[in-house]
Amino acid sequence: MPVGHRRGSGPTGLDLDELTGAVYAADFANIQIIEVTPGSRAPRLMPTGGGPFAIALSADGRTACTADQASGTVSVINLRKGTVARPVATGDGGKSVAVEPCSGRVLVARVALIALP
Repeated sequence: MPVGHRRGSGPTGLDLDELTGAVYAADFANIQIIEVTPGSRAPRLMPTGGGPFAIALSADGRTACTADQASGTVSVINLRKGTVARPVATGDGGKSVAVEPCSGRVLVARVALIALP
């Protein structure tokens, strides 16, 4: 099943739950996560913060984090409920996110604009 199934969809990042085979895509254009599970007939859509650019799953597969470029947050998403558990402010320009598997710490890389003289 193609991830960009809707007109205007803009997947920008992917992650895979190796235990379940579910694939998750950050959809920048539609401010959501797209979940496709093995055998599913249609994707599940979950909200995020503004402009999700990257996605990372927790080691247990229960939580996803998105680097929300437009809103300057990381959205922590409860995948069972399909809802944002909490947004965490990171500043504008989040480009990448990772979850450290042992500690569960979330790391975000963002663009810093520097004015040159």
